[in-house]
Amino acid sequence: MHHWDSFQLVLPGLMTFTDGSFVCSAQRLVGTRTPFASVTLQTAEPLDSQRMYFAAEGSRIALPMMPFVKVLASPDTAINACYFFNRREAHGFKFVSYHFEDKDSVTEAFPGMEEALADLIEGATPLDAE
Repeated sequence: MHHWDSFQLVLPGLMTFTDGSFVCSAQRLVGTRTPFASVTLQTAEPLDSQRMYFAAEGSRIALPMMPFVKVLASPDTAINACYFFNRREAHGFKFVSYHFEDKDSVTEAFPGMEEALADLIEGATPLDAE
């Protein structure tokens, strides 16, 4: 068994606060079929329903992923698909998917993207700096 086997990638949904814990229903993002399985998480902090998280079994801490990969409903079919950051455009951020031929991209002003790109640029070091 690998250490990663105890982690799951989740997309949070509805959340309540009970007895000092945030109780969240989430989709477990594993496999090739949708809808994804539902799981219940108990966390010490609230989770943003617009972000994906790594959650370890038995832990009350969930690690947020950078927002460069998203699970979104296709605008035409409402079927979930995986979208990857492609580029910044004049009216938002373009994400592309390889699941659909006719509607393979979505451009929106996704929250958190500006900050995530700034963090990457700030933390980047030139390759020849070593």
